[in-house]
Amino acid sequence: MFSSTFTRHRTCRARGPRVPIISGGGGGGGGSGGLTKITSTTLAAPAASIALSSIPGTYSALMLVWALRSAVVAETGSGTSIRFNADTGANYNYQHNWGASSTPSSGGTAGATSLQVFVETGPSATANMFGTGHTIIPFYADTTRLKTAISTFALHPTIGSTTSYIAGDITGVWNSTSAINAITVFASDLTSNLATGCQVVLYGLT
Repeated sequence: MFSSTFTRHRTCRARGPRVPIISGGGGGGGGSGGLTKITSTTLAAPAASIALSSIPGTYSALMLVWALRSAVVAETGSGTSIRFNADTGANYNYQHNWGASSTPSSGGTAGATSLQVFVETGPSATANMFGTGHTIIPFYADTTRLKTAISTFALHPTIGSTTSYIAGDITGVWNSTSAINAITVFASDLTSNLATGCQVVLYGLT
């Protein structure tokens, strides 16, 4: 586990709420409006999942930042999911809204056993290209509310081929009031490995 503290430097607007631009800082508290790096994992070899555990309940929200790629040779893109607190029950619901090149797509899923929050590139994609994005989990430690997750992602599997480009948002609900203390990231098909170099960074928002 690696720990460092980040504080707000300035803000910019980009089609919606203010996005903090952060700079590295030393130890100590995160400060009002800041981000604190809780943990970071980078795969040195393919793995079925990335597990983040012992998440402290001292922040207002969590932000999961990720760069992901599938190890399945035939794929140029694939779904990736998360589970909270190792819950494998049918307690997840989500809605996607994205565009694949010029084609929009939207739809919802209820009673799933995991929460799809983003997509990843596959080995057939351009070398060194990873699907990237972030997921915000507000009030993750509150024990009176169901938990929501809001993801924004971008995927450009084949550079130069705009028909492969995908970008969008996925919002989801975990049907539980439990405080989130663990997050597992894995391929949505439950059989694919995440590729070497996949990285997940978890921040706490104060």
